[in-house]
Amino acid sequence: MTLTAGRMPRIGHRAYRCFNYHPQWRVFTVNIHCHRLRFQSTSGENDSNTDKNMFDHSRQRSSDHQQEILSNEYPDLGSVQHPNANVPSPPSNSAADFYTDESRPKYENYVMPHPIWTEQELNSIHFTHKPPQRFADYMAYMSVFAMRMCWDLSTGYFTGRTLGLHRFPEQRWLLRVVFLETVAGVPGFMFAMVRHMKSLRTLERDRGWIKSLLTEAENERIHLLTAMHLYKPGKLLRYAIVIAQGIMSNCLFLVYLLSPRFCHSFVGYLEEQAVHTYTNLLSDIDAGKLPKFEQPCSTLAREYWRLAENATWRDVFANIRADEGHHRDINHDLADICDNPQAVNPYRREGLEPTDQSKDENKKSNN
Repeated sequence: MTLTAGRMPRIGHRAYRCFNYHPQWRVFTVNIHCHRLRFQSTSGENDSNTDKNMFDHSRQRSSDHQQEILSNEYPDLGSVQHPNANVPSPPSNSAADFYTDESRPKYENYVMPHPIWTEQELNSIHFTHKPPQRFADYMAYMSVFAMRMCWDLSTGYFTGRTLGLHRFPEQRWLLRVVFLETVAGVPGFMFAMVRHMKSLRTLERDRGWIKSLLTEAENERIHLLTAMHLYKPGKLLRYAIVIAQGIMSNCLFLVYLLSPRFCHSFVGYLEEQAVHTYTNLLSDIDAGKLPKFEQPCSTLAREYWRLAENATWRDVFANIRADEGHHRDINHDLADICDNPQAVNPYRREGLEPTDQSKDENKKSNN
């Protein structure tokens, strides 16, 4: 390290008042009244140039991303190259669905564990309904029913798909799916946050609830990102999403503090409607009414659910329906035990590798 200074302070001078570190330049700056001491790395100009290139690259990507949002278009993948990458980014006509720096992990490296469904499991998913048992269950069911009717009428689903008065095309289906997933991704995260804060506040373990709720929230978000490959929402839908998210986040946060049973029942009945929607969607695809969904699916969907190379969007929607059915069963079961503050989440071991499960069982048997 080398030291450069203007005028050195006198002995006994008042202590420094500001100490700053500039990561993009690797410079420490100490301000002492009117005097400035600079501690500069001796690694040379090459490191400084590399850091400057990284800073300029990140700033340019941030600007490009804002423009991509405004124009509602994907970036030109062939025009961007990471400073640390030895090879250029994929060309603009590649099968990549989104931009990613070569030096950063891909999405499949950090997604949370989730079920990978077999063909038999996919075909065994059917619409089921759990009858309400308590007042909280009735309130949750009526809330979901009211939301469902308003959304059916506003999107033309009731007149088009239910009554058959007009055609319900692919874009209408995608509009319905996108908005549904933006709403379905909120509860799990809000519930996990409340339980996380309670665990910190009471100094107790959560007994496996937070992990399952966060996994559910991320799974719903992947559903949304998958559908975004086919549908680009306009400004009106974006505003509606912001409003719905604001209402759902604040309401669910407060209501979960008062009645966790109502919240889990609410999600359970919401997922029942999701299974019903995706079942109708698959029926229309099989009937040949939606040829666009018989085309090959995106790379994101194929990697996330580990589908075959020739997988179509029909396969993707079948996996999404299985996910929604799984969330339905989880939340209905959690609603039945959430009144017990000592209840252990029965789904806490989902997503563990077989070796981890065997270790867990061995520990339990030894104890």
